[in-house]
Amino acid sequence: MKILFLSAPGAAVARIAHAISLHDHAGKAEFVSCGTAETGSDRSALSATAEVGIELSPATSTPLTDLSQLDIDIVIALSANAAQACPVLPGRPQIIRWNLAEVSDDLPDPAAAYNSLRDTIRRLLDDFFNRGYLEALAESRHCSSLILDNISDGIIAHDANRRIFYFNAAAERITGYSRDRVMSRDCHEVFPGKFCSGRCVFCDLPVPPFSARREEMSIATMTGERKQVEMIRSPITGPDGEQAGALVSFRDVTAERTMARRLGEIEHFSGIIGR
Repeated sequence: MKILFLSAPGAAVARIAHAISLHDHAGKAEFVSCGTAETGSDRSALSATAEVGIELSPATSTPLTDLSQLDIDIVIALSANAAQACPVLPGRPQIIRWNLAEVSDDLPDPAAAYNSLRDTIRRLLDDFFNRGYLEALAESRHCSSLILDNISDGIIAHDANRRIFYFNAAAERITGYSRDRVMSRDCHEVFPGKFCSGRCVFCDLPVPPFSARREEMSIATMTGERKQVEMIRSPITGPDGEQAGALVSFRDVTAERTMARRLGEIEHFSGIIGR
Protein backbone atom coordinates (compact mmCIF):
# COMPACT_ATOMS: atom_id res chain seq x y z
CA MET A 1 0.00 0.00 0.00
CA LYS A 2 1.51 3.33 -1.09
CA ILE A 3 0.20 6.58 0.39
CA LEU A 4 0.81 10.03 -1.06
CA PHE A 5 0.61 13.12 1.16
CA LEU A 6 -0.19 16.15 -1.00
CA SER A 7 -0.04 19.75 0.24
CA ALA A 8 -0.46 23.17 -1.37
CA PRO A 9 1.33 25.08 -2.51
CA GLY A 10 4.65 23.73 -1.23
CA ALA A 11 5.62 20.31 0.12
CA ALA A 12 6.37 21.45 3.70
CA VAL A 13 3.12 20.22 5.26
CA ALA A 14 3.17 17.02 3.20
CA ARG A 15 6.69 16.37 4.46
CA ILE A 16 5.50 16.81 8.06
CA ALA A 17 2.82 14.15 7.51
CA HIS A 18 5.41 11.97 5.75
CA ALA A 19 7.93 12.32 8.60
CA ILE A 20 5.34 11.59 11.30
CA SER A 21 4.20 8.49 9.41
CA LEU A 22 7.77 7.21 9.11
CA HIS A 23 8.33 7.82 12.82
CA ASP A 24 5.01 6.62 14.28
CA HIS A 25 3.72 4.13 11.70
CA ALA A 26 6.78 2.64 10.01
CA GLY A 27 6.09 -0.57 8.12
CA LYS A 28 2.34 -0.01 7.79
CA ALA A 29 2.62 1.44 4.27
CA GLU A 30 5.01 3.16 1.87
CA PHE A 31 4.90 6.95 2.04
CA VAL A 32 5.40 9.69 -0.55
CA SER A 33 5.09 13.46 -0.10
CA CYS A 34 4.62 16.17 -2.68
CA GLY A 35 3.65 19.82 -3.03
CA THR A 36 1.50 21.22 -5.81
CA ALA A 37 4.16 23.86 -6.56
CA GLU A 38 7.80 24.63 -5.84
CA THR A 39 8.20 27.05 -2.93
CA GLY A 40 10.94 28.25 -0.60
CA SER A 41 12.59 26.49 2.33
CA ASP A 42 10.88 24.14 4.76
CA ARG A 43 12.53 25.80 7.76
CA SER A 44 9.37 26.03 9.89
CA ALA A 45 8.42 22.44 9.07
CA LEU A 46 11.90 21.32 10.13
CA SER A 47 11.56 23.14 13.47
CA ALA A 48 8.05 21.77 14.06
CA THR A 49 9.10 18.14 13.67
CA ALA A 50 12.41 18.57 15.52
CA GLU A 51 10.53 19.93 18.55
CA VAL A 52 8.85 16.53 19.05
CA GLY A 53 11.94 14.46 18.21
CA ILE A 54 11.05 13.63 14.61
CA GLU A 55 13.54 14.06 11.76
CA LEU A 56 12.23 15.73 8.63
CA SER A 57 15.18 14.80 6.41
CA PRO A 58 14.08 11.18 5.63
CA ALA A 59 10.77 12.56 4.33
CA THR A 60 12.07 13.81 1.01
CA SER A 61 9.45 15.21 -1.34
CA THR A 62 8.76 13.91 -4.84
CA PRO A 63 8.32 16.39 -7.72
CA LEU A 64 4.73 16.66 -8.95
CA THR A 65 5.87 15.75 -12.47
CA ASP A 66 7.24 12.40 -11.23
CA LEU A 67 3.99 11.19 -9.67
CA SER A 68 2.79 9.67 -12.95
CA GLN A 69 5.59 7.09 -12.60
CA LEU A 70 4.34 5.88 -9.21
CA ASP A 71 1.56 3.42 -8.44
CA ILE A 72 -0.25 5.29 -5.65
CA ASP A 73 -3.07 3.57 -3.71
CA ILE A 74 -4.27 6.41 -1.48
CA VAL A 75 -3.85 10.19 -1.72
CA ILE A 76 -4.27 12.22 1.46
CA ALA A 77 -4.89 15.78 0.29
CA LEU A 78 -4.02 17.95 3.27
CA SER A 79 -6.00 21.02 2.15
CA ALA A 80 -8.85 21.92 -0.18
CA ASN A 81 -6.41 23.45 -2.68
CA ALA A 82 -4.28 20.31 -2.62
CA ALA A 83 -7.33 18.17 -3.42
CA GLN A 84 -8.26 20.53 -6.23
CA ALA A 85 -4.77 20.40 -7.74
CA CYS A 86 -4.33 16.63 -7.42
CA PRO A 87 -3.38 15.28 -10.87
CA VAL A 88 -4.87 12.18 -12.46
CA LEU A 89 -2.67 9.33 -11.22
CA PRO A 90 -2.07 5.75 -12.40
CA GLY A 91 -4.52 3.26 -10.92
CA ARG A 92 -6.98 6.00 -9.98
CA PRO A 93 -6.14 6.03 -6.22
CA GLN A 94 -8.69 6.90 -3.57
CA ILE A 95 -8.46 10.52 -2.42
CA ILE A 96 -8.97 11.48 1.23
CA ARG A 97 -9.56 15.17 1.87
CA TRP A 98 -8.51 16.52 5.27
CA ASN A 99 -9.09 20.21 4.41
CA LEU A 100 -6.55 21.52 6.91
CA ALA A 101 -5.60 25.18 7.05
CA GLU A 102 -2.70 26.15 4.81
CA VAL A 103 0.31 27.64 6.61
CA SER A 104 3.45 29.43 5.49
CA ASP A 105 6.44 31.33 6.84
CA ASP A 106 4.64 34.56 5.94
CA LEU A 107 2.19 34.22 8.85
CA PRO A 108 2.65 36.49 11.92
CA ASP A 109 3.63 33.48 14.06
CA PRO A 110 4.59 30.68 11.66
CA ALA A 111 6.11 28.51 14.39
CA ALA A 112 2.85 28.37 16.34
CA ALA A 113 0.87 27.67 13.15
CA TYR A 114 3.16 24.83 12.10
CA ASN A 115 3.22 23.32 15.60
CA SER A 116 -0.58 23.34 15.79
CA LEU A 117 -0.85 21.78 12.34
CA ARG A 118 1.76 19.15 13.25
CA ASP A 119 -0.28 18.08 16.28
CA THR A 120 -3.48 17.92 14.24
CA ILE A 121 -1.81 15.81 11.56
CA ARG A 122 -0.34 13.47 14.15
CA ARG A 123 -3.76 12.93 15.74
CA LEU A 124 -5.40 12.31 12.36
CA LEU A 125 -2.68 9.84 11.39
CA ASP A 126 -3.09 7.96 14.68
CA ASP A 127 -6.80 7.59 13.95
CA PHE A 128 -6.17 6.64 10.33
CA PHE A 129 -3.69 3.86 11.14
CA ASN A 130 -5.02 2.61 14.48
CA ARG A 131 -8.81 2.71 14.09
CA GLY A 132 -9.17 0.50 11.03
CA TYR A 133 -9.50 3.20 8.36
CA LEU A 134 -6.47 2.03 6.38
CA GLU A 135 -7.64 -1.58 6.43
CA ALA A 136 -11.14 -0.58 5.31
CA LEU A 137 -9.76 1.47 2.41
CA ALA A 138 -7.42 -1.34 1.39
CA GLU A 139 -10.29 -3.84 1.41
CA SER A 140 -12.50 -1.49 -0.60
CA ARG A 141 -9.76 -0.95 -3.16
CA HIS A 142 -9.10 -4.69 -3.38
CA CYS A 143 -12.79 -5.46 -3.96
CA SER A 144 -13.05 -2.78 -6.64
CA SER A 145 -10.00 -4.20 -8.41
CA LEU A 146 -11.42 -7.73 -8.24
CA ILE A 147 -14.66 -6.58 -9.85
CA LEU A 148 -12.99 -4.61 -12.64
CA ASP A 149 -10.44 -7.35 -13.33
CA ASN A 150 -13.09 -10.05 -13.58
CA ILE A 151 -15.44 -8.42 -16.05
CA SER A 152 -15.09 -9.55 -19.66
CA ASP A 153 -14.88 -6.04 -21.15
CA GLY A 154 -11.53 -4.32 -21.46
CA ILE A 155 -11.28 -0.97 -19.69
CA ILE A 156 -8.71 1.71 -20.46
CA ALA A 157 -8.68 5.16 -18.89
CA HIS A 158 -6.36 8.01 -19.79
CA ASP A 159 -5.97 11.63 -18.74
CA ALA A 160 -6.31 14.76 -20.87
CA ASN A 161 -2.76 14.23 -22.16
CA ARG A 162 -3.58 10.65 -23.21
CA ARG A 163 -1.47 9.12 -20.40
CA ILE A 164 -2.97 5.78 -19.41
CA PHE A 165 -3.78 5.48 -15.71
CA TYR A 166 -6.05 2.41 -15.71
CA PHE A 167 -5.80 -0.84 -17.67
CA ASN A 168 -7.72 -3.88 -16.45
CA ALA A 169 -7.06 -7.60 -16.90
CA ALA A 170 -9.47 -7.94 -19.84
CA ALA A 171 -7.68 -5.09 -21.63
CA GLU A 172 -4.43 -7.02 -21.16
CA ARG A 173 -6.00 -10.19 -22.54
CA ILE A 174 -7.60 -8.55 -25.59
CA THR A 175 -4.66 -6.34 -26.60
CA GLY A 176 -1.76 -8.55 -25.49
CA TYR A 177 -0.15 -5.63 -23.66
CA SER A 178 0.67 -5.91 -19.96
CA ARG A 179 -0.44 -3.26 -17.51
CA ASP A 180 3.16 -2.47 -16.56
CA ARG A 181 4.00 -1.83 -20.21
CA VAL A 182 1.28 0.76 -20.81
CA MET A 183 0.73 2.58 -17.51
CA SER A 184 1.58 6.32 -17.53
CA ARG A 185 2.38 6.22 -21.26
CA ASP A 186 0.70 8.08 -24.10
CA CYS A 187 -1.82 5.65 -25.60
CA HIS A 188 -0.88 6.84 -29.10
CA GLU A 189 2.72 5.78 -28.45
CA VAL A 190 1.81 2.41 -26.93
CA PHE A 191 -0.48 1.06 -29.62
CA PRO A 192 0.73 0.83 -33.25
CA GLY A 193 -1.41 3.00 -35.49
CA LYS A 194 -3.12 4.39 -32.37
CA PHE A 195 -5.66 2.32 -30.43
CA CYS A 196 -8.46 4.56 -31.73
CA SER A 197 -7.19 4.28 -35.34
CA GLY A 198 -6.74 8.04 -35.28
CA ARG A 199 -10.45 8.66 -34.84
CA CYS A 200 -10.73 9.92 -31.26
CA VAL A 201 -11.08 13.52 -30.10
CA PHE A 202 -7.75 13.25 -28.25
CA CYS A 203 -5.79 12.99 -31.50
CA ASP A 204 -5.49 16.78 -31.47
CA LEU A 205 -4.81 18.88 -28.39
CA PRO A 206 -6.49 20.83 -26.85
CA VAL A 207 -9.43 18.45 -26.78
CA PRO A 208 -12.89 19.74 -27.71
CA PRO A 209 -15.87 18.76 -25.52
CA PHE A 210 -17.34 15.37 -26.43
CA SER A 211 -20.04 12.99 -25.26
CA ALA A 212 -20.20 9.21 -24.94
CA ARG A 213 -20.20 7.37 -28.24
CA ARG A 214 -20.24 3.76 -29.40
CA GLU A 215 -18.32 2.51 -32.42
CA GLU A 216 -16.67 -0.55 -33.87
CA MET A 217 -13.12 -0.65 -35.17
CA SER A 218 -10.15 -2.87 -35.92
CA ILE A 219 -7.16 -2.81 -33.57
CA ALA A 220 -3.69 -4.37 -33.70
CA THR A 221 -2.61 -6.47 -30.73
CA MET A 222 0.95 -6.57 -29.42
CA THR A 223 1.69 -9.53 -31.73
CA GLY A 224 0.26 -7.72 -34.76
CA GLU A 225 -2.96 -9.73 -34.85
CA ARG A 226 -5.99 -7.73 -36.01
CA LYS A 227 -9.07 -7.83 -33.81
CA GLN A 228 -12.48 -6.30 -34.26
CA VAL A 229 -13.67 -4.54 -31.10
CA GLU A 230 -16.89 -2.84 -30.11
CA MET A 231 -15.99 0.25 -28.12
CA ILE A 232 -17.72 2.84 -25.94
CA ARG A 233 -15.74 6.00 -25.26
CA SER A 234 -16.94 8.33 -22.48
CA PRO A 235 -15.50 11.56 -21.05
CA ILE A 236 -14.01 11.69 -17.56
CA THR A 237 -14.82 14.91 -15.73
CA GLY A 238 -12.90 16.53 -12.88
CA PRO A 239 -14.26 18.03 -9.62
CA ASP A 240 -15.34 21.24 -11.37
CA GLY A 241 -16.82 19.52 -14.38
CA GLU A 242 -13.78 20.07 -16.57
CA GLN A 243 -12.82 17.40 -19.11
CA ALA A 244 -10.07 15.35 -17.46
CA GLY A 245 -9.68 12.40 -19.80
CA ALA A 246 -11.50 9.46 -21.34
CA LEU A 247 -12.82 6.09 -20.21
CA VAL A 248 -12.90 3.42 -22.91
CA SER A 249 -14.66 0.07 -22.51
CA PHE A 250 -14.36 -2.45 -25.30
CA ARG A 251 -15.04 -6.09 -26.10
CA ASP A 252 -13.59 -8.44 -28.67
CA VAL A 253 -16.23 -9.21 -31.32
CA THR A 254 -13.81 -10.78 -33.82
CA ALA A 255 -15.30 -14.28 -33.55
CA GLU A 256 -18.86 -12.96 -33.84
CA ARG A 257 -18.07 -10.88 -36.93
CA THR A 258 -16.16 -13.76 -38.54
CA MET A 259 -19.09 -16.11 -37.93
CA ALA A 260 -21.58 -13.59 -39.31
CA ARG A 261 -19.46 -13.11 -42.42
CA ARG A 262 -19.21 -16.86 -43.00
CA LEU A 263 -22.94 -17.32 -42.55
CA GLY A 264 -23.48 -14.55 -45.09
CA GLU A 265 -21.16 -16.28 -47.53
CA ILE A 266 -22.97 -19.60 -47.03
CA GLU A 267 -26.36 -17.98 -47.61
CA HIS A 268 -25.04 -16.24 -50.71
CA PHE A 269 -23.56 -19.51 -52.03
CA SER A 270 -26.80 -21.37 -51.26
CA GLY A 271 -28.69 -18.79 -53.27
CA ILE A 272 -26.43 -19.35 -56.24
CA ILE A 273 -26.83 -23.15 -56.03
CA GLY A 274 -30.60 -22.78 -55.67
CA ARG A 275 -30.79 -20.92 -58.95
